[in-house]
Amino acid sequence: MERWGWGWDEWGGGMEMATNANCLTCTCREKTETFPLLENLNVRSFDTAMKLKDRFVASHGRSLHCKFCEYASRHTDRKLVFSDDLCVAMESKNPRADVHLLILPIKHYGCINSLTTIDVPLLRRMSEVGLTLLRERGVPVRCIGFHRPPFHSVEHLHMHCIGGSYHPWLQAVRYWNGSPWFVSVGSLIQELEGY
Repeated sequence: MERWGWGWDEWGGGMEMATNANCLTCTCREKTETFPLLENLNVRSFDTAMKLKDRFVASHGRSLHCKFCEYASRHTDRKLVFSDDLCVAMESKNPRADVHLLILPIKHYGCINSLTTIDVPLLRRMSEVGLTLLRERGVPVRCIGFHRPPFHSVEHLHMHCIGGSYHPWLQAVRYWNGSPWFVSVGSLIQELEGY
């Protein structure tokens, strides 16, 4: 049975990418992007669903059901304050300070645990973008970094860039560098490079 551009082999239980021109799961054929629900794919087990999801991420660089992937691929009404070929920036829906920006890589990464030394240039670019945006807004930089698992709220890597005063001031605790739950981008780069 074929749905949403994926083929299901009834007899072998395997999956193959459908080759029809109506693939709705990607922009590879200039179609509008949609993120179908796994339930709509008529898969018969959780393992099969996870294999399907992994194949999609591997071939498309983004994840099914990831709201941040929609933002990063610019398929949303959400206003972006910056965009290039590596990352996008937007204001946080729940700002914790005068200025609270989120920098997202275009490629899907689950969290900081999925990063390697190969990703250091991406982190440097994200940091550069965050610092530039905070300086343009004329606020003192409070922190630029990431929440460590399991303390991250979204399963798509995103860097917090915070400037100005925290609202309320106790929110500063959530973004303390060196705490078990938060790491600055500089410290993360050092960890990845083995210093």
